[in-house]
Amino acid sequence: MSDEENRWKWDKFVEIGNTIHKMRGQVRIGKAKDGLNSAELLRDSGFLYASKERYELYETLLPKIAEYLDGNTDVIQAAVREYFLFQHGKAGLDESLFDITFSPKKSGVQTGFTCDVNNGTQSVRYYIKTHQYGPTDDNVKRIKPPNTKELFVYKLLNHIGIGPQAHFIIPSHGAKKTIYIATKDCHLVLLSNLTKDTANNNALLQLDLISRILCLRDCATNSSNCGQVGETAMIFDFRIEKQLWSYVKADILEKFYEGNS
Repeated sequence: MSDEENRWKWDKFVEIGNTIHKMRGQVRIGKAKDGLNSAELLRDSGFLYASKERYELYETLLPKIAEYLDGNTDVIQAAVREYFLFQHGKAGLDESLFDITFSPKKSGVQTGFTCDVNNGTQSVRYYIKTHQYGPTDDNVKRIKPPNTKELFVYKLLNHIGIGPQAHFIIPSHGAKKTIYIATKDCHLVLLSNLTKDTANNNALLQLDLISRILCLRDCATNSSNCGQVGETAMIFDFRIEKQLWSYVKADILEKFYEGNS
């Protein structure tokens, strides 16, 4: 681009960054897309780096624009595609063999998708969602930033064998206050689909107890968020319980024996 075009793009970017909080609905989403497009062109041209003040203003305004797209379908899918393509290359595989397809998520309040990642020889399914209190279709801007307890619990459950493999993906467009969580399909038989013959009582007790120990909600009491893989207990989704004072409960075992919900 010419210097004149760069300056026009820059003025447009600054105007969007300073006024986007006053916009609403699809107008705001459209302007956010325009702002990110201008930012990419300005970065590629080197225009931003010619002035320290200009670059500092860019760094200030970019997150203000980008956060309104953290729940946008195109942005989520682009970040997920970029992440798994990087993993594909990291494994030493040919980029031409990589393929990824997305389909709508069937349930849950959080924005997300199902995606199938193909490396040329096998396809793996992942379930994508935003973090707890992240952006949704109704609220494009997150309600709260990611809770590190949520990320910790996903990793802990996986390491002790009762949770799926989880990947944490951040938007690639500038905002770093939303996390997309990709959980690998583990061929879970949902609690709602278990029968007297297929249910493992020990696994069900594990589900109840571990959700109490980790202070998880919407878990063992939600038949679509947990179940079994073979004879093994599996927690696929959950909500972090709010703690007013400390993350400690002295009556976990007592309540477990009582069998309260």
